[in-house]
Parts: sequence; C-alpha cells; structure tokens
Amino acid sequence: MIEKEYYRLDELAHLGVTEGTIRYFIEQDKLTPAFFVPSKWYVIGGYIKGMFNGFAIAKYQGLVSFPKSQNNELLAKGKVWSNSVSLLWREKIIIDSSDYPFNIPCPNSYIEAWQKRSLEELHWDRVPAKFYPQVRILPQSEH
Repeated sequence: MIEKEYYRLDELAHLGVTEGTIRYFIEQDKLTPAFFVPSKWYVIGGYIKGMFNGFAIAKYQGLVSFPKSQNNELLAKGKVWSNSVSLLWREKIIIDSSDYPFNIPCPNSYIEAWQKRSLEELHWDRVPAKFYPQVRILPQSEH
C-alpha cells in the first residue's frame, strides 16, 4: 500500500478494515474521525473556562476533527454539524491577521474574548478553530 498522510474509508476496505471496526475504535476513543476540508477561513483560538477566545484569522486546507462529544451523533446519523473544529495540520495554517475583524464587540454568542496571538505562541498539536462567520441577508419576508 502507498504510504499516505491519511486514508479514506473505501481505501481501508481493501485492507480488510470494516466499518464496524472503525466504529468500534471511535466508540472506544482509540480513533478520532478526521475529514478533509478544502481551503476555508477560520477564527483560530482556544477555550478558556469552556468559552471560545479568538486569537487570529487564518486560512486552512486539510484535515479537521470535530469535538469528541459529537462522535456519537456522527456514528448514529452518519453526519454532524459543528461550528467548532480542530485543525490537524499546523503547517497548513496561514495566519492572515491577529486583529479582531468584526463589528460586533466581544463577548458575543460566537467569541467570548479576543486575545491577539501568533501561531508560534500556540503549542498545541491540534489548533481549535471556528468557521469564519458569514453575514446572511434574510429574504424580505423574514425581516
């Protein structure tokens, strides 16, 4: 088999690894599901007393994992929605700015506080992040 950074489920099937085996290892916290995400913008940060604090705005393409608390939902439904992820390939994180970019002051429902930090100041293998928020314009009937 070709040595790769990650393998897709269908590739593991050829090795005799079943979906049941993968589910078992996820249930036993011996395997963290990870998903490839194309290039997107993120707010990277960290959790202080359970609240997300933003540090910088970054672009990233690579593997992400969801909070472990959502693994049961993923296994039960085959999908999960989350605005919080961990970026797994630090070397692929490209910091755009550590300045707070939003008009809404902190704390708000998405970011508790803003603490400017560079990637070099973060000593984690997995970097906590939230998807960069987007402005939605509601149709006139929903105003």
